[in-house]
Amino acid sequence: MAVAEALKQSGEMRETRSELAVHAAFWLAGLILVGVLLPGISDIVVRAMVPRPSTQRVVVAYPEQWNRGDYRNCSTSPEDVVHHLPILDCDLETRETPRSRMFVMDVKFFGTTPDDHVQPWTCQQDEKSLICRN
Repeated sequence: MAVAEALKQSGEMRETRSELAVHAAFWLAGLILVGVLLPGISDIVVRAMVPRPSTQRVVVAYPEQWNRGDYRNCSTSPEDVVHHLPILDCDLETRETPRSRMFVMDVKFFGTTPDDHVQPWTCQQDEKSLICRN
């Protein structure tokens, strides 16, 4: 009787072990699936939250001195009467920037797209153009 009971318990143990192996396999498959999908999902969420740059042609009012890599406070304002483009005034300390320091440029904007309203920006001059964020 003891042998039959021991064999019965042994069979139950094997069954329990196989059930555990199945559960472990499902958990492992689930973790692998999450590990594969989660980075893709988080990448989509981050891309949706991070503002995309937009490049716009504007008239830039340059200050007399602006070194590459330096940041300046600038503001966009309505259309320039000569070029019919928005103005990006980075010469805020001067009452009126002379036309000799106003240039038509493609500027990369991160944040709210410049429109007809006055908007503040923090701009940095890089090697090729300006990068502005608000």
